[in-house]
Amino acid sequence: LVNAALGIADLELTKTLCDDADPEIAAAAIGVMGQNDGVATSEFEAYLRHADGQTRLAGLAVLVSRLDRDELASLLDRYVADSPYYYNVVAGLDRFLYAPGGIGRARLLDDDVA
Repeated sequence: LVNAALGIADLELTKTLCDDADPEIAAAAIGVMGQNDGVATSEFEAYLRHADGQTRLAGLAVLVSRLDRDELASLLDRYVADSPYYYNVVAGLDRFLYAPGGIGRARLLDDDVA
């Protein structure tokens, strides 16, 4: 229901919902916003430092869908070079980049990195 409503919402409303206190609404809004080519990829990097883990992983999922492997490796390097950083983001990027046999993509949003 949230995703359906977000699908018809304008971009400014969707961006506002990305900062919603409810992590499920924020994550859904980030996912919908990530499908909009008019939103710069760099906007999603800010979510990697959000206080809520689910919000961080929603931002990470968008970045993984938009960036190539080299860009993601560069993102990981930049991310850990600047404090504070969050374990679930580092683990998610590391798993995606370096886990064997496609495990990284399949398990990016598993609960064990949230």
